[in-house]
Amino acid sequence: MTPPSDSLKTYREKRDFAGSPEPAEGGQPSPGEPRFVIQQHDATRMHYDVRLEIGGVLVSWAVPKGPSYDPDVKRLAIRTEDHPLSYADFEGVIPEGNYGAGPVIVWDRGTWERAHEGKGPAENGLDEGHLAVRFHGEKLEGDWAFIRTGRDGDDDQWLFFKMKGPDADPERDITAERPESVISGRTIDQLAESAGSGPDELFGGLPPDERANLIPAEQPEWINPMLATLTDQRFSRPDWIYEQKFDGERCLVFRRGDKVRLMSRNRNSINVAYPELVEAVAALERDDFILDGEIIAVDDKGRESFSLLQRRMHVKSEAKARRSGVRVRFHIFDLLHLQGYDT
Repeated sequence: MTPPSDSLKTYREKRDFAGSPEPAEGGQPSPGEPRFVIQQHDATRMHYDVRLEIGGVLVSWAVPKGPSYDPDVKRLAIRTEDHPLSYADFEGVIPEGNYGAGPVIVWDRGTWERAHEGKGPAENGLDEGHLAVRFHGEKLEGDWAFIRTGRDGDDDQWLFFKMKGPDADPERDITAERPESVISGRTIDQLAESAGSGPDELFGGLPPDERANLIPAEQPEWINPMLATLTDQRFSRPDWIYEQKFDGERCLVFRRGDKVRLMSRNRNSINVAYPELVEAVAALERDDFILDGEIIAVDDKGRESFSLLQRRMHVKSEAKARRSGVRVRFHIFDLLHLQGYDT
């Protein structure tokens, strides 16, 4: 097989990395089983890019109609240029004027191994035009096959299909059932709608030195909330500010696509206790953020009341929470993550 540095030549020649967020190179080989990734890509036309880690690169096929769990459905798969291993984590919008312009989401990912063909190198299967793989993904499982059909020197045309087995399911439409990204939870349409939400739009008002501290990052599942620290006396330091002490319940709010999580400081879900806050967060325009704050209850005069809050804190049903008559507010301390950036 061509060395990775040479096999990525076509990939690099097709792209202007000054104008595209795609990685030029990089990525470390998997220490265990090789990885696979399937990226949904709305370029000239919608398609799914199926990529296998083989020989230090991501060997790639474009599958216009995406995978099917029906063994009788054979999908056309066009072999495309190899991609760097770092591309397995790429999700974003390739700007107009660039090769492959359009939104890309990581639709599925996991590890793979050879199936039905022993343990020989995967390169042998590529050369022979027949590669059976066993996927261990978040959406795709079981045995799948790549069969080359090209004739007269056309080696780019292949078929991609589910092999017969207990996990085959002709009735299952996996692309319709699970359209969301396994990284962000957003669909490709939602990603396209937020295409203008780049650093200039989101953080253009920040001083240049503060913008330089922004770090592109995948939204974490959890962040330990910062806790108050006792001191012997009052102090004044440039990096510290004072915040009002509320008598309420600490809460981290996670919004990822359409999914909203209200989490206590002990990492327990409190969605059921505060359904109106879940609805308020779901109605916000942005769909990838983490907020740190405190939930408080207020009486008829708008005064904070912890005794009222106790009537909501341990409620086990949304209906009971709504019937309680206790009004709550969420006071935000910090914005920890926004639209792909650690803030």
